[in-house]
Amino acid sequence: MDQIELANDARFNRRFLALFAMFMVAASFAYIAAITFLAVPKENQRFADTVLGFLLGTLLGTLITFFYGSSKSNQSKDAVIAGQLPAPPAVPLLPLQPVDPAAPVAVKIDDSTPIKVEDVKP
Repeated sequence: MDQIELANDARFNRRFLALFAMFMVAASFAYIAAITFLAVPKENQRFADTVLGFLLGTLLGTLITFFYGSSKSNQSKDAVIAGQLPAPPAVPLLPLQPVDPAAPVAVKIDDSTPIKVEDVKP
């Protein structure tokens, strides 16, 4: 929301997100109760299941994530950005060793004698 709208004294503007979320949760619960306790015609069963899956998986999940945060790692990332926590140490990368393409390569199969690449015929 705009900071100007939030600074406004109108109560509806300041509480819009919470009111909208409460309405969506109430509407979702009403729909869940309706398809649970009321008879759904057989030809509309798949439609009712699709809407129920959307409400549970997308709408309610998004609202919970929005109001309560998505994960602890995001909170710690925000704290690092804000300068409240030190940045985690960098993980050192292993240095890559150059490979000589002319060097023979030995392969051991089933604990038998090693086979060199030169011995394998195409």
